[in-house]
Amino acid sequence: MKLIIHPSISRLREFLLPVTLVLGTFAPRQTKTLTKIGLLGILASALNAAGYLALMPLIGFATQDGVDLALGPWSLPANVTLLWLLIGLIVLLMVAALQVDYLRYQLALRLVRGTANAAALRGLEMTGGLQRRKQRRLAVHDVLGSVAFACGILMRQLATGLSDLLELMVFLSVLLWLSPGFTAIFLIGAALAALLYARSLGSVTGAISDTQSLAARAREEINALAEDLEAERADPDRNEHWDGRVRAMLRTGPVADLMASKLHIRREMKRGPMLVEYLFPVALVVFPLLMLTTGDPDNSLSTLLAPAVTYLLLLRKAIGLLQRLAGQFMFVGRIHPLLQCYADLQQGVSSPRCPFARKAGSAAEDEGDVL
Repeated sequence: MKLIIHPSISRLREFLLPVTLVLGTFAPRQTKTLTKIGLLGILASALNAAGYLALMPLIGFATQDGVDLALGPWSLPANVTLLWLLIGLIVLLMVAALQVDYLRYQLALRLVRGTANAAALRGLEMTGGLQRRKQRRLAVHDVLGSVAFACGILMRQLATGLSDLLELMVFLSVLLWLSPGFTAIFLIGAALAALLYARSLGSVTGAISDTQSLAARAREEINALAEDLEAERADPDRNEHWDGRVRAMLRTGPVADLMASKLHIRREMKRGPMLVEYLFPVALVVFPLLMLTTGDPDNSLSTLLAPAVTYLLLLRKAIGLLQRLAGQFMFVGRIHPLLQCYADLQQGVSSPRCPFARKAGSAAEDEGDVL
């Protein structure tokens, strides 16, 4: 019995192979840095969540007639000194969260540099197997530049992605404590958005794979046009013919398909994270209505205001993290051709899918190019 694999799964597998190969090469060496970035993410989210929770008694005191600062089962009698201390604590927590997030960003940049340096050294060794001088020269230029940097960027995406995921877990825990029912509804909506997002991600991975072959065909068509232009002398009467030929290239054929594919990739890269963004305006309307309809009828609107505002602030942060995670997955698609190049070099592929292989062109025809 022949096993039939869905084309989307096959494309996703082809997309993930170079990514996992690069991560498997460099991630084990950066375990300590990855752990530090993850812990800083947890600390930043905990400080943020504490700051937002500290707003709840302050909002409740400002909107109700009571004299206590209450947070869940705990309450303290309010006075001017305590109010100023609470405001100072909120500011301190928010500033500390920003500072921790900046430290995390600094570590991520160091991770990029360290990984890029290691990738450049390993890549330089791998270019020694190339047979032609011109190809080796171009390969060194690419490997020491964009290809090595792409490996560093991938490690940064891994580190910040894991950190954002840990931050999201902290915020979801606080949201579940504040409102288990509505948070469960939100998670269902997020799961549905993730399914639609997976479609966009699959579309991008397939389009990136198609774009590489389209680019080669488009170059052939453009080179053919350039050769025809060189072979024919300038003639004002032929301008209309060339205009028509160029317009036809831009309407149909590889050049037009390549342009459409690139626009499709950019559209899907924008569409995927936007699917997550749609969750917040829906929650902004639905959550207060649910609180009014399911809450205690004896409670006034001012009583519900503090938990509603706090919940929505925390939810905004959680949705922002979801959107960042979605954007990071999409960003990997942009550097995927460079990761594919590194993976081909590491595996010793005879015809690596690299920028230098395309630049080399007809280098094989040069007699003095072969050692």
